[in-house]
Amino acid sequence: APAPSAASPALQGAAQAGATTPAPASAASEAPAVAAPPDIETLRLRFARESWVEIREAGGKVVLTGLQPAGSERELSGRKPLTLVIGNAEHVTLERGGKPVDLAARARQGVARLTLD
Repeated sequence: APAPSAASPALQGAAQAGATTPAPASAASEAPAVAAPPDIETLRLRFARESWVEIREAGGKVVLTGLQPAGSERELSGRKPLTLVIGNAEHVTLERGGKPVDLAARARQGVARLTLD
C-alpha cells in the first residue's frame, strides 16, 4: 500500500510539471504577437450611447460596421489608413494606440468622419 501512495504524488508532480512547462513557452510565443507591425493601427471605442459605426482598413476591407449598443466597448486592429464614420459621435470615446482622439473636432451634425494614417 505505501508504494502506490508514494507513486501517486510523484505522478501528480510530473503532471503538474508538465502542465506548467508549456505555460512559459506559450507566454513567450505570445509576446511577439502583441507588437503590431508599423502599418497596423489598434483602436479602442467605448459607446456611452447607441452609435452606428463603420471602420475600413487599407484596401476598403470592413473591420467593423453596424449599430453598437450603449455601454459596449470594441478593440480592433487594421492596416493603415483606417477610415472611420461614427454616428452619435459625442457619445463615443476613441483611443488610438492608447491615446484619446478628439471626435468632437471632426464631427458634423453628430457624425465624425476621419482617416487615421
